[in-house]
Order: sequence, then structure tokens, then C-alpha cells
Amino acid sequence: MIELLSSRKMIVGVIILIIMCILIVILEGILTESELKPLPQRLPVSKGDSSFASLIGNSTEYCWLFEDYSVVEDCGPCTDFEKAAKHLPICEQTGFKKLVNCSKTGKVYISCAPSTAKKFWIFLLIMLSMSLLGALSVKSRIKYLERRMTERMQNKIDCGV
Repeated sequence: MIELLSSRKMIVGVIILIIMCILIVILEGILTESELKPLPQRLPVSKGDSSFASLIGNSTEYCWLFEDYSVVEDCGPCTDFEKAAKHLPICEQTGFKKLVNCSKTGKVYISCAPSTAKKFWIFLLIMLSMSLLGALSVKSRIKYLERRMTERMQNKIDCGV
């Protein structure tokens, strides 16, 4: 199939593929720019060190950073009402919330990142199917070219060349 293309058509094809790759990278950057940013990890604060606690004041919003906590409600999307009403400020960060129970402070909603495992497996299955499709097309193309070559050889032999 590639032998049917002129060098000019191949160059145009390669340029089109390069432009498509650049557009995909730009589009991915735009779409994932507002995606989940890495959340800060739990900070090691000693009992005598109150410098971090003084920075955040008496806010219970960050208790999960320096207290022991247990997860009451797993990470889930914020409702449209919560986003519009701005009732929970954590919904503005990532659009997802998790309810935790801090040991001293009590129950608090924190921002969280949704699991990307499902998206990964979907991507993996799509790539696997595309690779299988590519392998099958290569095999059929090789079979076609070999059959064509044997026909040409047979014609040459029949003509006595």
C-alpha cells in the first residue's frame, strides 16, 4: 500500500500526522489543566510544634493534615448545587469531596482526587484492540503482497523469461 504513494504524498502524510500529534498534546494540556492537582500529604507535626497550626488558625478545615483521621465517606463528585452555592469551598478545588472524621476536630469534608483506574483500563483495552487490529492488517497485507509476488513469478515462468 505504501508503495503506491509518491514521496510527495508520504511527506504530506507525515506532516499531517505531526500536526495531529501536536494538536493532541495541546488539547490534552487544556483538558487536564483544570484536572486534579496533587493534594498535600499529611504533615508531620510534633505536639510541641504549633507553627503550622498557627498558620491555619483555628480552622478545622485542615485537621486531616496534622491529626489522625478515618474516612467516613469515600471520594465522590460534588453536586452542581454545592459547586454553584459554594457551600463547600473544597468543591471549587477539584470538584470532588471526601468526608473524614478527625480524631480531635470531628467530621470534615476534604478535597480529593477520584480514582483513575477505570480510565486506565479503558485506555489499555482501546490500545490493545488497536494493536490487534494493526497486527491483523499487517498480516493480511503481507499475505496479499506474497500472493501478488507469486503470481508475477508464475507469469514470468509461463512466459518463458
